[in-house]
Amino acid sequence: MRVAAIPHEGYYFVSWTRDGYEVSTEQEYFFIISSTKTLQANFAPMRHRLNLLALLSEGGVVRGSGAYGQG
Repeated sequence: MRVAAIPHEGYYFVSWTRDGYEVSTEQEYFFIISSTKTLQANFAPMRHRLNLLALLSEGGVVRGSGAYGQG
C-alpha cells in the first residue's frame, strides 16, 4: 500500500508514525498490509524569520524581529 501526506498551506510534513514509533520521514510511504494498523502523518507549522533594520541616518528604532508562524 502506498500513502502520501499532503500538508495544508502553512504546514510542512514531518514524519509517519505507527504505534508511537517513527517509520518514515518521506512524504510518500510504502508498506505491506498484514494486520490492522494505525498510521499517523505528522505535520508542523511553518516558521518564518523576520529581520528588521533601522537606517541610522533616518533616526528611529525598530522592534519585532524573530521567528513567526505562518499568517
